[in-house]
Amino acid sequence: MSPSQLRQDAAAKRMLRRLVQGDNPPTAPLSIVDRLAGSPYANPMIQVGGVDTSARKTLDFALHLSETMFRYGAGALEVETSIIAVTAALGLKNIEVDITNQSVAINYAPKDQTPISLLRVVRSWTNNYAGLAKVHRLVTDIVAGGVGRDEAIRRLDEAITSSKPFPRWMVTVAFGVFAAVFVGVLGGGPVSSAIAFVANIGVSLLARQLGRWRVPDFFTTAACSFAVTFTALLLWRFDLTNSPA
Repeated sequence: MSPSQLRQDAAAKRMLRRLVQGDNPPTAPLSIVDRLAGSPYANPMIQVGGVDTSARKTLDFALHLSETMFRYGAGALEVETSIIAVTAALGLKNIEVDITNQSVAINYAPKDQTPISLLRVVRSWTNNYAGLAKVHRLVTDIVAGGVGRDEAIRRLDEAITSSKPFPRWMVTVAFGVFAAVFVGVLGGGPVSSAIAFVANIGVSLLARQLGRWRVPDFFTTAACSFAVTFTALLLWRFDLTNSPA
């Protein structure tokens, strides 16, 4: 190869290496500012001082908080940003959070100290949006700097133990009414709306019972889908509705 071809080949290799590797190390931790950018907790009140001597208690609280948020219906991004903001507000920096399916792992590695890694698995879920709203208010107050760890633990326990604003039977009936109204809006008659009302309540009760038996969510969804489809085909077979849809 000529000298010009060698120079071109070397330049092409350098360009390819730059494109593949990038300018930043692939495993470098993101700063708190970058990780919370665009979230409701973009500017947390961060404690300044030495490393928290009771960091384990703070991490336990953060895991309990994340478990509660998951159980009440929060998404993974909400949980991650809440953990990062809360731990930063309570004096812990360089927290790494890993959320996989139904598990939450937190790693805290203070300089020149023994790192701490904790894992929590969420094994049950419930739709409790009133409780989730209380938890979000708690996170906001912690990030604003107005709530310490002990007070935060007490308020989280109150949010968990407080009763739901509506009884379970009322929620079930409300879902049935919603299904009946939805069918009516789509053009269904009174019979179709009544069928939707009864079927929705039946599926809700089935899902609740399977939840008590600790049946995995996948099989619960499959069983409820089968029940709805079987009911629709059965009613269509006996000419009680115009079509299975």
